[in-house]
Amino acid sequence: FHLDASKFFRFHLPKQPWRHYVQHFAVLPKVVPFILLIATVANNARRLRGLVFVQAVSAVMVVMVTLARYDFHATEQSRLTGVLGNFYGNPNSLAFTLVLVVPFCIMFLLSSRNILVKLIWTAVTLTMGFAIVMTYSRGGFLALLVSGAVALWEFGWRGKRLGLIIMTGVLATCLIVVAGPAGYSKRIASIINPSVDVAGDKGSWQARKELLARSLEVTAQH
Repeated sequence: FHLDASKFFRFHLPKQPWRHYVQHFAVLPKVVPFILLIATVANNARRLRGLVFVQAVSAVMVVMVTLARYDFHATEQSRLTGVLGNFYGNPNSLAFTLVLVVPFCIMFLLSSRNILVKLIWTAVTLTMGFAIVMTYSRGGFLALLVSGAVALWEFGWRGKRLGLIIMTGVLATCLIVVAGPAGYSKRIASIINPSVDVAGDKGSWQARKELLARSLEVTAQH
């Protein structure tokens, strides 16, 4: 096996001003302390659960403020984006962030014995799902579908909570069919058939198809 390092780095490092690389490298010192801090603090199940709780509550706060800003309404032309901007400023990124939190909300819902707490976490989970729908994110929908299936398998089927599976199916149908925004079902259908995309976003579908092919090509090459 032989690798020409100069060609490899020329491929991955296009010519850019040196400040461009410094700005990207400057992110690293911010990430490393957090990793070390989490590894030090979350050294038992109770503390890890506490960090998960903080993450879930933080996501809920972002969602509530964001929904209030949009008057609990979004369109395909004005998709839901986080009020904090930066990473949350992209609808797809916001959807993926919320999808990561949904299984945590289900965990807190099922692990609590207090009926009031259960109702609160139920409302939180539904709010998260509603916000994900409002982002009009097709990737977010697929991620929610997969994570929801895994959560139902783990908490519902293996946990012998068949009622949870039935309730989730009913609520999911109501969330998408009844409370879903206009054009959402057609946008989801465009995952399979881009010709039904009413937003004229076929260029995005084609670009991602080409990017997938290019990623496989580069993976095979390197």
